[in-house]
Amino acid sequence: MKKGIYKYNSCTALFVFFGIALVSAINAEAFISVMSFVSAASVMLLYEGFKKSIKKLGACFVFIVSFAAVNPLISHNGKTVLTKIFGMKYTLEAVIYGVFFAVMMSAVMLWMNNISIILTPDSMIQVFGRFFSKTALVLSISLGALPMYVHNAKQISDSTRSLGLYNERFGGFLKVKRISGALIYSMPEAIIDKSINMNCRGFGNGKYRCFVRRRVKAKDVAVMLIYCAFFVFAFVYKPAPTHYYPLFGIEYINIPALALSGIMYFLPLLA
Repeated sequence: MKKGIYKYNSCTALFVFFGIALVSAINAEAFISVMSFVSAASVMLLYEGFKKSIKKLGACFVFIVSFAAVNPLISHNGKTVLTKIFGMKYTLEAVIYGVFFAVMMSAVMLWMNNISIILTPDSMIQVFGRFFSKTALVLSISLGALPMYVHNAKQISDSTRSLGLYNERFGGFLKVKRISGALIYSMPEAIIDKSINMNCRGFGNGKYRCFVRRRVKAKDVAVMLIYCAFFVFAFVYKPAPTHYYPLFGIEYINIPALALSGIMYFLPLLA
């Protein structure tokens, strides 16, 4: 059963997620970065499950810690000197800036991951097929190439295992080498055949746009209009302007703007 924003048309979900990612990247305030990251992580946990999401969140945590540690080695701005490394200042403000910048980047990457959930090959044709039919066909084939590669590699691996091949020393290396070699030569031919078949069925000329007809309904238009207003509001009003140098601080907190920003980020979980 579809939940949240995924109940709507793929165009709606793509518009909402891409807009939120764009706002998060441009409006890199401390509060906004944290809200965007928590919202993106919540959406990912809801739709991908805990097992898949925890690995990606762990990678984000490593990225945040690493960037926060490295940034003071590059940027020496700030008044609060923690220590000196090779005569260069290692400042607290540079660490804080590194944390929030990495949080913002992680949030954008998580929103892109959430977009990849909805942009299946069929959804790609649905979104772009009417006006950019050739581009939609190329993108659809490209998105399906990796799953096809993994599926074919698993089939070959299972076949060689059932035949008892490559069990001797260095057998694993030979197995990977043979499978990779076979797929390198066979995959381009399979992709070309698939693209020709889809083009013959009308996918490349705009006559047949997707396997399942999904219409843009009134509720989809309403959600996109609401988010258009949210995006304009987010660019005009700053909920909590943040300055990192020479000292970290928040100039003021606009409660109404902060509340509307929270609604914008967490509405995809409830829509």
